[in-house]
Amino acid sequence: MSHVHKTFSAETLKAAVVNDFPELYIQSFSLINNGWDNVAVLVNGEYIFRFPKDEEVDFDRELRVLSFLRGKFRSQFRKYCLLERP
Repeated sequence: MSHVHKTFSAETLKAAVVNDFPELYIQSFSLINNGWDNVAVLVNGEYIFRFPKDEEVDFDRELRVLSFLRGKFRSQFRKYCLLERP
């Protein structure tokens, strides 16, 4: 996934999604979260893309923790996957 610098715009994020996933037809695109370590956008009301603000963000560790917790609580955890394009 494209790395996004700490300063960004919705246009920059959309361009990164289009660049990494040219086969995805984008009907809607909105910023849904601007956290400490990443920025998340919702595409077509269905797909969430998260972009690290820093190269040190460890999405792999987060995915391992979420996978470990799945099924251990009454609350449902969404299934996440890490997609990266060269």
